[in-house]
This record gives sequence, structure tokens and C-alpha cells, in this order.
Amino acid sequence: MMRGMTTMTRYIVLDIETANLDMEAEGLQFGNPNGWQTSCVCLYDFWLDEGVENGIGHYYVSNPEEVVSLNTDLETYNIRDLSELRNDLIRFFNKDYTLVSKNGLGFDLPILAKSLSDGGADCQDILARYELTDRHIDICYLLKQQYGYRFSLQNLVTGLYGDSDSKTMAAASAPILWSEKEYGLVLDYCMHDCVLTGKVFVDAPQRSFEAKGKKNGKSQVMIISPNWSA
Repeated sequence: MMRGMTTMTRYIVLDIETANLDMEAEGLQFGNPNGWQTSCVCLYDFWLDEGVENGIGHYYVSNPEEVVSLNTDLETYNIRDLSELRNDLIRFFNKDYTLVSKNGLGFDLPILAKSLSDGGADCQDILARYELTDRHIDICYLLKQQYGYRFSLQNLVTGLYGDSDSKTMAAASAPILWSEKEYGLVLDYCMHDCVLTGKVFVDAPQRSFEAKGKKNGKSQVMIISPNWSA
């Protein structure tokens, strides 16, 4: 984990969506990458001195031709084949970027570490390099270390910004929309989560705020002031 935040540090935020429609029927478990199938991955590239709102989005899917052909408004998006994600992560690593995620250790990264044929993205080696060099910051993991509770992205956003910003849909809706070939809606949702994660990453350590956490099925509202350097 982190390491020192400076205004010249380069960051990429990573988020994934999956294509699985029924966890119980497919025998899936959170925290276990077996069986999960990646539908799309988004990377959001920003520098602190340029501001999160001025970042650049990168999109990765296993079927880029179909995605663009069925959603012509996506022609301006930077959509590439999922197989290219590994090389792009290597490129960002070589440019001294730090990777930021929300529950990446518990969900996104183990899935992406799997082979493409197994629903992942063949990224095991480069993701391990980010971890071994302390250049991955999982804000969910750090918050749980510091407070003992798990905080959803929506609850962090609400605590920081009130009702002025929020996620664009419920997470469970994304696989359904993807199966219905509403690719644009899912890609926008995934990228928006990247942007929100980037905003929380930058703003949360700057002040104390109230947020609702969850532990053992019970919720607790508390005042938090995260430290990503812990």
C-alpha cells in the first residue's frame, strides 16, 4: 500500500464489471475469483495537479467490434480489446503510476489475474508488480484496517458530497444490462465509478466526514478521516 501522496504523483483508477447473472446458481463467492467472468474494465488516468475531473478514460472489453457496432455513440470512446489491458498496465507502471482501486484486493485484481479464457485478463504478473512495489492503493482495504468497517463507494460519496453526486445504477444491474447489449450504459457506469473513486481518494483525507460503514451485517454511522499512507 501507500507511500506518500504528492501533487506530481500519477494515478490510475481501476474498476471492473462482470457478466455473471446469478451468483447462487453459478456458485460464486465474493473474495473468490473462481467462476467470475469479466465484461469490461475501465482505467481512469489522472494527476493530482490537473484535477480528477480532467482525467482520461480507457475502456477494455472482450468484444470491441460488437460493442461499438451496436452503440455508435461509443465510437469516440477509447475502447480496446481486453487482451490489451496487461500491456497498458505495464506501460503505466513504467511511467511511475500508482494504481488506485475500491476493493481491488478483494474482487477486481484476483479476477483480472486469471487467464482470458477463464474470464480474467492475464494480468497476474503486472498486478503483482504494483503490489510488491507498494504502488496499489485499495481504499476499501485501508478503511477496513483503520476503522474495522466496510464502506461502500456510495456511502463515501454521500458522506463527502451529499446528494450532489452518486453512482449511476445499482451494481447488480450492470450484468443484466450487459447481457441485454446495453454496453454504453455499463461502460459509463463503470467509468463513473472510477471517477468517483478518484474523487474520494483525493478528497477524503482532506477533512473529517460522516459515513455509514457495515460489519457483520450491521451498519454504523461514524466520523472518519482516512489516511491512505497507513
